[in-house]
Amino acid sequence: KKKKGKQKKGKKRVAPEPPPYYKVTLPQNYLFGEVIGKSLFVKNDLEDEAQRRVDALNAKSLTLNLQTMKLDELPLRLHRLINLTTLNLQGNNLFSTERLFAILSQCKELVEINLSYNMLNGSLPDTVDSLVRLQKLNLHGNEITQISPNLSRCEMMTEFDIGNNKIVELPVEVFHTWKELQTLKLKGNKLSFLPPELSKLTSLKYIDASKNNIASLPGQAFNDLKELTFLNLNPELT
Repeated sequence: KKKKGKQKKGKKRVAPEPPPYYKVTLPQNYLFGEVIGKSLFVKNDLEDEAQRRVDALNAKSLTLNLQTMKLDELPLRLHRLINLTTLNLQGNNLFSTERLFAILSQCKELVEINLSYNMLNGSLPDTVDSLVRLQKLNLHGNEITQISPNLSRCEMMTEFDIGNNKIVELPVEVFHTWKELQTLKLKGNKLSFLPPELSKLTSLKYIDASKNNIASLPGQAFNDLKELTFLNLNPELT
């Protein structure tokens, strides 16, 4: 007969203390699903309103305001507004630059576009070069990492705002063609230098390149900017 080995006595396991409970007071008649549902209804209502605004216009319309309408895609048939000159899409949830400019590039009369405070990411695509009449482009407060050199074909540009994005460098091509540029906003990016070609922007009056990591400056370039009245390169400015 085999002798039964003595079982080793282990330490007695103690169940962990339950997490503390905190009293939470919810609004009277609070229903989680109802709150989420209301949020979705609001979004759907805004999207429907945006579509109605587009459909109410025609090929002769010049202005369209779709600001803060929770859009993650452009309304259908917007590309038919071929004479549109001013488009405000500030404060939406647009994220794909490729899909966005594939549509906007068909509105070739656009002069001013406001795309600030969306969720645009990646590169500003080559299709932007179709917007040859563009004068004001606001991309402030997105996640854009790169700008297509084709933007240089927008030779009528007077105001360009790419502040608070993730740009590492600017395409030098734009400095050779933006002869009318007066305002350049580069604040809050990842720029480490400004190119000497900056000197070619002879109409420039305003440069804000604060909150970057600029370590190299084209000193002589600033001497050539005779119209310049505002220059901010402070890396810490909020």
